[in-house]
Amino acid sequence: MNEGDVLPHARVLVVDDVALNRRMVIRVIKCKWSRIEEAEDGLVAVEMAQKAVAEGDPYELILMDYQMPKMNGPEAAEIMREEGHKAFIIGVTGNGLPADVEYFLSKGTDRVLIKPLKLELLDACLKELSHQKNSLKQIY
Repeated sequence: MNEGDVLPHARVLVVDDVALNRRMVIRVIKCKWSRIEEAEDGLVAVEMAQKAVAEGDPYELILMDYQMPKMNGPEAAEIMREEGHKAFIIGVTGNGLPADVEYFLSKGTDRVLIKPLKLELLDACLKELSHQKNSLKQIY
């Protein structure tokens, strides 16, 4: 990914109940962003997203695991969308069944990636996010 294809100051949230998975995702994206936070389940992610909006500094990117305790990724994404969150949400799942991918998308994620994450697919999603943000800046 080229330097110009990223938004280095975007606020990013990585959500996964497995700390090692969060660390691996963070390792991949930390060269692109400096403002990365993490949550261990969907409920914590929803609370963090609400707080971020209240502070006037919402997340621009959320990478969200599917299966987690307390609240899963699709439920969390649905609540975030119902509350008006505009973050680009990438659902991440170890289950590549088409029905599960479609369900995740139907709950508000913008894209779904299958574990193990393929860097080229993650880069494509991140370029899409960057392009969307750049297009919005040109409109206003």
